[in-house]
Amino acid sequence: MFLLAINVQLRGWGMTPRGLWKKWPEILFCKVKQRLIADFLATSHELMELHNQQTQAALDEDPDFARFDDLIHMAREIRDESKYALIAHLDEHHC
Repeated sequence: MFLLAINVQLRGWGMTPRGLWKKWPEILFCKVKQRLIADFLATSHELMELHNQQTQAALDEDPDFARFDDLIHMAREIRDESKYALIAHLDEHHC
């Protein structure tokens, strides 16, 4: 059943399993995909770091710990942009 699903998906992309095998090195080592993954990881790390800083400020009983809210909001938007750029690339190039 699983192999049938893979074959159906490949045919939807206009590929056969043999065609996929020939493209495998290109798919695995797509430089654009690697850059987009690195961007997504970096922006995710930055968002996580801001959450950690806000949490630490709350633990330290900093009365102004909410100052991180706008930074977190902006970081989340940037992270989402990088995520959707990666998804769009994967959908378009199937790599």
